[in-house]
Amino acid sequence: MYREKFHYVGLYKMNFMVIDSDDPDKIERKYEIDIESDTWYASTHLYKIGNGKGAQKCVFIVLNSNAPYKSRLPASMAHECVHAAHFILRNSGVRSDFYNDEPVTYLVEYLYNIVYKFMKNKL
Repeated sequence: MYREKFHYVGLYKMNFMVIDSDDPDKIERKYEIDIESDTWYASTHLYKIGNGKGAQKCVFIVLNSNAPYKSRLPASMAHECVHAAHFILRNSGVRSDFYNDEPVTYLVEYLYNIVYKFMKNKL
């Protein structure tokens, strides 16, 4: 099983993708990343699409809705959205801190809505 949803986060000029797959090898080949195939069911990555001056960064969340930990999937989605939000903010030059956490909380909410809409039929 493999499906993905691409989204552009315009405010931060960053690409964002959600992948739902039970085939870590396919993801590793397609995006040249290392997924711990024996233990994974959720992870977040920063990836460059393309080469040279035209290369664009993409933050993506990889989920496995067929994993034995399916009951934990909603919490894992939120967890990975926090990682993704920090990747996006850091790579957009926005600094989040404990005294002004609104940028990260609004972005987590925005990303979670995207992920939830993509995954809701698998929950």
